[in-house]
Amino acid sequence: MERLATSYKKEVVASMGEVTRVVAWVEKIAQQNSALSPAAVNAVVVCVQELLSNVALHAHRPDGAPRVRVDLEMSACGIVVRVEDNGEAFDPTNHIPEFVDRDLASAHVGGRGVRIVRHMSRSMSYARSGDWNCIRLEIV
Repeated sequence: MERLATSYKKEVVASMGEVTRVVAWVEKIAQQNSALSPAAVNAVVVCVQELLSNVALHAHRPDGAPRVRVDLEMSACGIVVRVEDNGEAFDPTNHIPEFVDRDLASAHVGGRGVRIVRHMSRSMSYARSGDWNCIRLEIV
């Protein structure tokens, strides 16, 4: 008999303090899934941290800090991560980095999060649903 996916959800105000707490929650859940390798657990943690940090640092609302929702769907085949925020519309799948570093000495700090998420996930998609940015990642 095939085991059904297990889903975990959390919604918080997008702040760096909450990012730290949610990332620890994600890591704990990912480590409990015996089907995930240590590399896959790391990919989940890094991707969630990058996406949540982007929301906390860059998503703005005239009425205060945006909210962010994280949904993890765990199965024997891997994990689907959904990160949704009600900040300004931003489609990371259309984001093109403004610079390409020639070497480490000339590299700029920051601006690589979306590239890292793309690299560490099997797929990445974006949709805007009402006032919410919705990012979906498949990992493993």
